[in-house]
Amino acid sequence: MRTRLLATLVTSLLISFHSTAQTVSRNEIQIGAGIYANEYVVMDMLENFVRSLFGSEPKSIEPKTMANLSYYYRIKPKVAVGMGIGYSSTQYRGMHEKANKPGYQTKTAVMAFEMKLYYQEKDKLALYSGASFGNFYRQDQLISYPDQTYQDTAITFQVTPLGIRFGKKVGAFAEIGYGYKGIVNLGLSGRF
Repeated sequence: MRTRLLATLVTSLLISFHSTAQTVSRNEIQIGAGIYANEYVVMDMLENFVRSLFGSEPKSIEPKTMANLSYYYRIKPKVAVGMGIGYSSTQYRGMHEKANKPGYQTKTAVMAFEMKLYYQEKDKLALYSGASFGNFYRQDQLISYPDQTYQDTAITFQVTPLGIRFGKKVGAFAEIGYGYKGIVNLGLSGRF
């Protein structure tokens, strides 16, 4: 009985050493577009909620889109780190805060360090969360006075409590979060 148990144990260990586990691709590239890509959008929504309680006219919120590209490298099976860049260009008809003149175009560029934590990964489905922290550079140019430009740089972030990816090597993803990638970020991703 002991010999049989020992033989079974040794055989199991030898098989487990030679079996191949499910391997995860170490590199991933994502290209996406995030809507409501403005760190102030939540404050604007909160302000409109308070205005509606008191019967005031709501402030208009324009959905801005941020194109983004991210690269991730798996340092552990459930942890990936990487870098992300983003770009947005939007025109406004309203008054510029500093120039006090109407009509301007805003161009924003973002560069950030990113991290993903994977909750669950099955065949073609991955659930994850993420966080990013970086810097953005913004340039406002008046439309009527193109020589007048205003630059600004500041810290930015993205918090993504829920991300879903469908596909093995090539897939699609959807993320819900807050920050420079927007409240909803959709796109394609490739693993290699």
